[in-house]
Amino acid sequence: MDNKEASEDESEDVTEASEALEATSSVIEDMEVVCAQIQPPTCPIGQPSTPVFRPADVEQVIQRYGQLVEKFQFDQAREIIEQYTQSTSRSVVIINEKDVSWAALLSSLVLIANCDKNYYLLSFLQPRAFFRKENALKNQYYQISEKLVRACPSAALPDGGSSSATLADHIMAQCRQYVLARVEMISIYTTIASLGECQSFAFPANDRVILWDSLHARGVRVSEMLKSCHHHSLFSMAHLLSGEIDVLLLLVSAQIHISNCKIIHTIDNGYNFISNATQIVKKTDAVCLAIVMDRENCNENFYGFGYNRLKDRFTPGPPTEPRKGLAALCPVVFRLPSPAEGHKSVRFLHL
Repeated sequence: MDNKEASEDESEDVTEASEALEATSSVIEDMEVVCAQIQPPTCPIGQPSTPVFRPADVEQVIQRYGQLVEKFQFDQAREIIEQYTQSTSRSVVIINEKDVSWAALLSSLVLIANCDKNYYLLSFLQPRAFFRKENALKNQYYQISEKLVRACPSAALPDGGSSSATLADHIMAQCRQYVLARVEMISIYTTIASLGECQSFAFPANDRVILWDSLHARGVRVSEMLKSCHHHSLFSMAHLLSGEIDVLLLLVSAQIHISNCKIIHTIDNGYNFISNATQIVKKTDAVCLAIVMDRENCNENFYGFGYNRLKDRFTPGPPTEPRKGLAALCPVVFRLPSPAEGHKSVRFLHL
């Protein structure tokens, strides 16, 4: 009897233990399911399985950002980036390598919007304290450039590095070229502003020509730098700076041509030049008196004096055709008497 009772007690204990084990296993399984629902899915290396930023969305945001920058709406452009960044952020997330690149690019664009706003306010031309020689805005652009290089070392190369680089790396490299172009434009404007302070018109004419030629070469170099910003999302913001460079090059070219016309200083010194020229014509048998420009050693095409619409200029209508023959070789600067429409004196003059 005792053995039978002992065996019954042992069987009851085994049954209770098995029931307790099943209950515990059920609780553990439920906890694992809950934990799996709470925790984000992770990769074997501890990174999110999918990036936070989708390239298509980022490109669309950057394109909209550039359109606002082109319209000088810098505050709205900055808000576009900030709103997108906040909408894609998570409370607990482990950012992978792609997210780091996109985040660095977006934060750099926010800084660029602030710098561009101060750039068009010409804050870099304002007087600085005597103990500060550096340009604050130029330093801010340099800091953005360094930030892009730290986030993407291949951004130090104009072409964005190898073909294996990611889309974010290519855009960051092009964005850095845009930033460096802004830095060079600040240097050019600072140089032009210093000419007024130094009263450059007191310098010899040759010195002025050399100076303006160097400025034109620097502007061409900036234009070449900007050609690397060919990604469609950066087109609008690059187009704004490209138009600015075109205007600057046109004005500098005009200044070079004015400086080359050294005969203007001679005519300006003779305030009674017209009356003296008239007397010479009356006292001689000359058909007319004319001053011509010697262009025998000039390689550029001649379109006539005054404003002429060339290719890619800013006025409507077809471009002006260059002069040919004697009209291009030795064009008339001044002529007395001024021939009427269809007068043949120019032909006799050139003969």
